Amino acid sequence: MTMCKVEGAKLSNHVLSTVTTSSAASCVAKCSANKNCKSTNYNTSDGTCELNDENGPAYQVVADFDDNSAVTNVHYHSLEC
Repeated sequence: MTMCKVEGAKLSNHVLSTVTTSSAASCVAKCSANKNCKSTNYNTSDGTCELNDENGPAYQVVADFDDNSAVTNVHYHSLEC
């Protein structure tokens, strides 16, 4: 499954679970296997993969979507492009 990627962004306050994976692709696979997962935050520096129950750009959670330059080493992936 292909997810849309936003480098240097993350979704806060919607984490279902946190796991460690070896790559962003593994993180996306974990999300795809979870029926409640709609997006991920993947930290490239330590392999932290957060599975989220919402999509960041959705109007309901736009306040929780951080896509500014202060977010480093984290990439957001959404099931809905």
